[in-house]
Formats: sequence, structure tokens, C-alpha cells
Amino acid sequence: MEGIGKEMFEEWMKRLMERIDRLDSIISVLINKEAAGVKYMDGERLYDNQDLCEMLRTSKRSLQRFRSEYGLRYQKISRKTYYKESDVLEFISRNMEEVTLDGKKLLKVKEGTGKKAPGKTAKGKKGGRRNTGTDKRT
Repeated sequence: MEGIGKEMFEEWMKRLMERIDRLDSIISVLINKEAAGVKYMDGERLYDNQDLCEMLRTSKRSLQRFRSEYGLRYQKISRKTYYKESDVLEFISRNMEEVTLDGKKLLKVKEGTGKKAPGKTAKGKKGGRRNTGTDKRT
């Protein structure tokens, strides 16, 4: 078996150096993103509660309601809540609509979305008269 020639060796070294340079630039980009405070998971941007509150112009309590009643998906990492960008965009397109108020465009929850049962009030009780079985009207 014959050894590789000088030209073949130089070609392999050139390929190896190009690959190392590409990896170095990828690592630099990732370090800069992490230094900027932007979190990523599986290549996808993550938003924390504060980011999402600012983006949707809403409160932490509203985010909690969006999670429990409207199915906004989230991840818990070290006891902190994060939202994947794709999950946020899906939630917005499925459950929110754009409205204009005093010349400003805002997002508002669409009517009829969410997990609330129809006919129930905010406290979860049915409206109207309660039948206790003691009503003796004929």
C-alpha cells in the first residue's frame, strides 16, 4: 500500500482548515448571542415572561391565564418559564386578533377561543337560577 502524495496531503489539510474556520465562526456567533442575553433551545429563540409581557403588552398574570386557559405552550428551565418562538407565533395566530385603539395597533384575545365552558361566568358558576329541589311552584 502506497502513502499519500504531497498534493493529496495538502488538499486534505486545506479542507481541514476550512472546516475549522467554519466551526470557529459558528462558535463566535453562538457566543455573541449568549452574551447578548438571547436564549436558544434547539436553534429556536426562547422568550421569558418579561420578554413576552413586553412583546404582547400584557401582564404576567395574563400570561398565566394564556397558559392555563388558552394552551400557550411553555418550558420550565431552572424554575424559570420560557416560551419557544414558534409556540408564541402559533398562539398569537390561533387566539389573538389585531385591534386599533386610539390610533395604536394592539393584540386582543379573540372571542370564543380558550378552554372556558360556554355559559359559565368568570367564577365558573352557571348564571341564572339555581335549582335546589325545594321549589314548590306548580
